[in-house]
Amino acid sequence: SSACRVCVVIKVLLSYPLIFFTARLAVGRALLRDDITKIQHAAPFHACTVAYFAATWLLSASMTNINTLADMTAAVSGTFQAASHHVTSHHITSHLTTHH
Repeated sequence: SSACRVCVVIKVLLSYPLIFFTARLAVGRALLRDDITKIQHAAPFHACTVAYFAATWLLSASMTNINTLADMTAAVSGTFQAASHHVTSHHITSHLTTHH
């Protein structure tokens, strides 16, 4: 139904920034053994999160078909999850090699 598709779109639009930021905090805190909220740890993710919001806003503003919007936002979310994982892995690896 259309109501279900709308709920999927809302979930996808919100899940990346909320869930993955929390996951990065937990994993980063355990691996870095440092205050993960320091700006040098958060900075690599600001551009990725802002780009995600911009991409999903652009999709929301330009799509008229809710089914297409749901499919496109799910694809964008998957892409940004992969990018975020790559940035997290690179940041943690570089931190561990320079500080230990």
